[in-house]
Amino acid sequence: DRDGEIVNHGLLKGILNSLVQLGLGLVEKKETQFYEEQFESAFIEETERYYSAEVAHILQENSLPRYMIRMEKRLEEEQRRVTTCLHKTTEELLMKTLVRVMIEDKQETLLSECTQWFDNDMVDEQKRLYCLLSRSENGLEPLRKIVEDRIDTDGKRE
Repeated sequence: DRDGEIVNHGLLKGILNSLVQLGLGLVEKKETQFYEEQFESAFIEETERYYSAEVAHILQENSLPRYMIRMEKRLEEEQRRVTTCLHKTTEELLMKTLVRVMIEDKQETLLSECTQWFDNDMVDEQKRLYCLLSRSENGLEPLRKIVEDRIDTDGKRE
């Protein structure tokens, strides 16, 4: 599905819901444990591998603004995938994994051009950067520091 292949989302969702149903009767286990053990953990690991490779490739082949556009699109696609294919309990872990791989692990790179964007009034890039970083628990802190330093520096020039 991530590579554009046609997938029967209804069938996939039905199969994955069956894994949840199989776990309902297990004593001393939460209802989704069977699903998590049989599918979710491998899915999350594969997601991390897949996006780690894609992120490296996209950053190597594209500008940072294009990278941010692509990651916004990928995050939307994965959110839709949770709704159409996966069990709802997968959403939190999937999104945390994606945020770590796409944003947190690349935070230094994401911030590397933001002063240029301020200098050149590149508002769209600034908005994208803010939106991506805001997905991370402390993602806005480094941006806040850069903006604060910028205001301090510009204020001293006047």
